[in-house]
Amino acid sequence: MNTSETPTAGTEPQHRGIGAPSARSLVALIAAAALVVVTVTLVLIFGIAHPPELVSLAEEPDPAPSASVAWISGEQERSCVYLATPDGHHEQLTCDEDELGEVVAWDDDGVVVRTWWPRDELRWFDPSTGEEVDAVVLDEPEEISRRHRSEISTRVRDGVLTVTVAESGEVLWAVEAVEGYRVNQGAVSPDGQWVAMFDSASRLLVVPADGARPPRVWAEDAAHWELPIWEGTELERSAP
Repeated sequence: MNTSETPTAGTEPQHRGIGAPSARSLVALIAAAALVVVTVTLVLIFGIAHPPELVSLAEEPDPAPSASVAWISGEQERSCVYLATPDGHHEQLTCDEDELGEVVAWDDDGVVVRTWWPRDELRWFDPSTGEEVDAVVLDEPEEISRRHRSEISTRVRDGVLTVTVAESGEVLWAVEAVEGYRVNQGAVSPDGQWVAMFDSASRLLVVPADGARPPRVWAEDAAHWELPIWEGTELERSAP
């Protein structure tokens, strides 16, 4: 009797050549496919894979911007005012359960916030303490000018994002960027030397107005849909 053709008890016959993939191979294939799906989904949802890498203002503080910047971000069903200071740091100034709509100015009396709910009013906050120092109810919604608009423009061509000063056309930054990355709202400092701007990675960037060096990251996890307001930005009222 030829025992070489009879499988030994407890073992499986050996197969040569190409056959069905093993269970381990199937698991690996499924895991790889799932990773691709998750990656594509994240890119579609968030619009970016990796934003351009930039140093922070805290890491490289020289030269420093001329003044601080204020903006509003939502946080756990509250609205909070944030400040970024010339030394490269940022901090939470104040929060409120009311809807703090937008920062509209930063004058000698403090950071001016327009609140739309529960009433349309202006509120002044002390930039040192965060305390509310004054409030004025607006009888006419158009009483406060909406003149403040983004002072930068952007375009993407052949994978290169170019950011310019809207009025002068001065190039602030040109960088290769992944699809979906954008620089949104931007404002020129009162002395005309700096531009603060939000990008789609929720970063506040600061760049010299002549584009002499790349932007630096001033703050992270910042709202990116509103205009950053520089210290020294006067309140604009509509003409009667």
